[in-house]
Amino acid sequence: MAIAAYAKMRNSITAKIRMVHRWAGVLLGIQVVLWIAGGLIMALLPIEEVRGNHLVRERSAAFVPLPSTIRVPDGQYHSLTAIQIAGHRLLKVQSSDGESFFDADTGATISTLNKQQAEQAALFWLLNDNTVKDSQLLEQLPNEARGLTAPLWQVRFVDDINTVLYLNAVSGELQRVRTDTWRLFDFVWMLHIMDYDERSDFNHPLLIAFAGAALLFVMAGFWLLIDNIKRRATRKKAKKLNALA
Repeated sequence: MAIAAYAKMRNSITAKIRMVHRWAGVLLGIQVVLWIAGGLIMALLPIEEVRGNHLVRERSAAFVPLPSTIRVPDGQYHSLTAIQIAGHRLLKVQSSDGESFFDADTGATISTLNKQQAEQAALFWLLNDNTVKDSQLLEQLPNEARGLTAPLWQVRFVDDINTVLYLNAVSGELQRVRTDTWRLFDFVWMLHIMDYDERSDFNHPLLIAFAGAALLFVMAGFWLLIDNIKRRATRKKAKKLNALA
């Protein structure tokens, strides 16, 4: 009786686990494919090409020795850096109030770059010969410029990968490089971490729930595998006993 009761209980548990495994497989199947395919795509894309570093000068290219004669602005500051971008010569001042820019010769505060200056700065950063498609000063940033602070100059180029440079609105320093390669990586990353808004949070409830369900799916699969092995072993043993009888 005890053996029969145990067998009945095990069969009941196995049936429930099989049902959970089946429905979990249905729910997880598409996302698991996206995880695997997304991981493969991200592994195949060289990260330097994703970041666009191969298209532009190194950020340090704008830094030059401090001029022998400079007009240092009044006030407390932590550091001075001389910058020259496409003939635009200025001082970057780091102070307790933040970052400021001044004319390296007159000490006057630098205002926002105009359209022509921004495009010249963008051409300075870009290594290959290219043509500017359009440019605009952004007060509200698109998703591909997340993490940056407005205002920024957005300069778009005419090429087959839709290159866009985001520049500091005052100094013309390069902030981000965006291409179709980056956009593909970013889209796949969004699907991979299941953050369809900010595309940066991999601790959100949806991802945790699906990851937990995936773990449950695998554990249920192992249970069913072990149970199947035991059932086969029992059937083989029963056949041998019947043959001997």
